[in-house]
Amino acid sequence: MLICYNLPILAWRVKNLCYIFLFIPFLVFSNEKVRVNIVGYPKLDNFSIKLNNNSILYINQQKIVTDKIEIFCKEKKVVFTKNKSLFFENITIISNGIVVFDCFLGEQDYEGNFYITPKEDKISIINEIDIDKYFASVLGSEMGGGFSFEALKASAIAIRTYYYNKKNHYKNSDFDINNADGIDMVYRGNSFATKKMFKAFDDTKNLYLVNSNNELALPLFHSTSGGIILKDQVMMSKFNENIENPVLLYDIDEKKNPLSQKSPYFKFEINFTEDSLKKIISSKLVLKRIQSIKLKYFRNTKCVDFIGFVENSENIRWLKAYEFVSLAQKNGFYNLRSIQFTMDKINNTFYFKGQGFGHLCGLSQYSAETLAKKGANYVEILNKYYPDFSIKEINYIF
Repeated sequence: MLICYNLPILAWRVKNLCYIFLFIPFLVFSNEKVRVNIVGYPKLDNFSIKLNNNSILYINQQKIVTDKIEIFCKEKKVVFTKNKSLFFENITIISNGIVVFDCFLGEQDYEGNFYITPKEDKISIINEIDIDKYFASVLGSEMGGGFSFEALKASAIAIRTYYYNKKNHYKNSDFDINNADGIDMVYRGNSFATKKMFKAFDDTKNLYLVNSNNELALPLFHSTSGGIILKDQVMMSKFNENIENPVLLYDIDEKKNPLSQKSPYFKFEINFTEDSLKKIISSKLVLKRIQSIKLKYFRNTKCVDFIGFVENSENIRWLKAYEFVSLAQKNGFYNLRSIQFTMDKINNTFYFKGQGFGHLCGLSQYSAETLAKKGANYVEILNKYYPDFSIKEINYIF
């Protein structure tokens, strides 16, 4: 990946009338596209797509005229006009406007083109869209219009940087960024790309976070810190590693109150039966019973590194806490929001109480909001949560 900083501007005067400016090289093209791997819908048994009057639809390279299709994922079948159906190998939608995805979870509207193909036991959906619209939608999906503008600008820079860093990782894939659960960034389509989100990116145009080697950083961010920001390395820790200092900073104000305490997701409580726990971890651990649970914390924190499932006195099976939280959420237990928790067993029920929402690394969105309301600008916010990175103007990336 080539990046150019603060590119030179050549200028000269023509007939005493005006100046001509030449930028070398040119800026990133405004019509750049991004291919987003949409994973939410392929996990469903079926869903429908409502087309608009200008949409163009191809099923197995055959042009089909209809205003709606219904896709059955397990059967790899698509139903369209008057209950006609086909087993499909590929579906292409040139939206030419808005199309609406509809399932039992609700509706979401999207722009751009769509490429739908069967992939093993699921359906792959790639949405190709203008990158400006994608960025605005991600910011609106991750935070929303209720956040202060300086907090949004800080997040816009983090989102832009994250995208171009991860795009390089996916260079051998058929997508540029992955909208899977717990992977990359939240993307909910057209309705979330409001004018305020576009302006946050316009006002921070060409600004990125770079590391000490002037390479694009990978800035992590999450919803609610719960009072602590962990170092990125904790996400990949091993069982016997025992990281000496896992804490990047304590995310508190001058009165030692958590900066994210006004977040609606600051605290959580959730309980599990033994059967529900066995189901959650079944793809990783198969246990006949769960007698009790042990928690291995990161040093000097209430953040769980590994969670141990005690089958009997001779058998404790350990699972990375981040992985357990992800598995719980994929099984519908969304209120287990972070690894910062305690656990008690009462009778045959396991009670979890905790703080925070997300992986607790990098920028905390609700903490950034608190700082913005206290007068901090986007530079100060970024400097706080990314002390090892700096802000650079980059005019060209490829």
